Amino acid sequence: GVVFFPNIEPQVVAVEVTGPLGIDIASTDSALKTIERKLFEMPKSVSDVENFSAVVGFNKVDMGAGDRRPESHYAYVDISFVDYDHRKVDSWKSMQWMQDNVPKVLPGWKVAVKKQQDGPPQGYPVSFEISGERFDRLAEIAEGVKARLAKVPGLVNINWDYDPVRPELAVEVDREQAQRLGVNSGDVAMAVRGAIHGYEAGKFRVGKDEDDVMVRLDPNTREAFSSMDQIVVSHEETQIPLTSVARVTQKASLASIRRLDGKRTIQVWAELTPGTKDESKPKAAALAAVKDMTLPPGYTLETGSSNREQEESKAFLIRTFFVAVSLVVLIMVAQFNSIAQPFLVFISILLSLGGVFWGLLFMRVTFSILMTGIGIIALAGVVAKNGIVLIDFTNRLRKKGLPLREAVIEGGATRLRPVMLTAITAMIGLVPMATGKGFDFFHLEFISKSESSLWWTPMAWAIFWGLFFNTVLTLVVVPTLYYAWERLKAKFRRQPSVA
Repeated sequence: GVVFFPNIEPQVVAVEVTGPLGIDIASTDSALKTIERKLFEMPKSVSDVENFSAVVGFNKVDMGAGDRRPESHYAYVDISFVDYDHRKVDSWKSMQWMQDNVPKVLPGWKVAVKKQQDGPPQGYPVSFEISGERFDRLAEIAEGVKARLAKVPGLVNINWDYDPVRPELAVEVDREQAQRLGVNSGDVAMAVRGAIHGYEAGKFRVGKDEDDVMVRLDPNTREAFSSMDQIVVSHEETQIPLTSVARVTQKASLASIRRLDGKRTIQVWAELTPGTKDESKPKAAALAAVKDMTLPPGYTLETGSSNREQEESKAFLIRTFFVAVSLVVLIMVAQFNSIAQPFLVFISILLSLGGVFWGLLFMRVTFSILMTGIGIIALAGVVAKNGIVLIDFTNRLRKKGLPLREAVIEGGATRLRPVMLTAITAMIGLVPMATGKGFDFFHLEFISKSESSLWWTPMAWAIFWGLFFNTVLTLVVVPTLYYAWERLKAKFRRQPSVA
């Protein structure tokens, strides 16, 4: 499989609950308790949970972005698993059980099961941005995108950042009437704020501690729309009813307006099923699902910023690899005073990449674009080093008068031991990082599982198998290519055989 960043077992999984906008916090708390009761029914065969923690009234900040906002319709439960080295059950199984069973207990609510974001911010694996002018048309297009993504296998938690209806109370001041009574908009705003949020009436001191004394309407009054007429605006020792200077109405508005390049935008996203080892297939299926959508004039549908950033990172790693190889080749051209001999080393670098792919396939390790890419770039330098030393030593032997055939054989035999020793020691050093097994010299104990190794496994195996194949290439392929090239060069120069 192919992933951008290693998809390791989660240490923490969150069950996020989102209710209707404007719902009271007591109802959200009751809904979250339903979720908690279901989580406590999780079988031991699919869970190795250490503890639960629940939060009501705040959203869960995920995907490396956003702010923690206090809202009565938000709640979440964090499920923490035991440490990886003591974990007996794969946490992916626990997450899959939650994904299959928990959302069903709260029909009509948005329930999402998400793993804790690890590593650098990556955004959502599948995301689309719909831009245009009218939100009603944008919402229609976004609904179509969500419907198509829902049919793609391997996608879960399909959602968007569009809150179509947010209830609110609007207080519209009658400026002429307010002016006749001697008050302004600021006086009305302060009166409404004081009634709802409270006035500071004084201080209450106990010893060195000091607390504010706040005065406001009782909960039953301030939370009822019909009680707004009890709010009064104070002016010169007179109290003017709010309804005398303002009109209070109920409205519904957008919770937020997001713009991209000056255009109103709705983002639709989806996540992958727990434990997905190949991101490429569901991503390609998602792109194919929305590719043929017909959009009205002036509206656009593009992949999200996180997808674009991943493509840019992939392109950057490819450029970095070829820049590194080009610099190595230029240095070899200056060293050997030849173009052909550095080209032989370049061929061995490209052939060693086959060792990386076959090795990852043999070990059933997921190809991580970021970590494996870094390993391939590091491997290029090691591969080039062995080839350079072998060719340089062979050139020295030929300058001493040895014929081509004897020089190639002598060079390969002489460099056999150093190449083998350096490759074997490097490969042994990569084994603990690749397998997660090693020895703790501080506590004098063997380690059979290591959570940190999950991050480095793709890079370590890439270098390991690249070195393994390169050892063969350096000792067999490079001398063979060197011999064939020199024979061909001698033939074109119409010189007698030098073998």
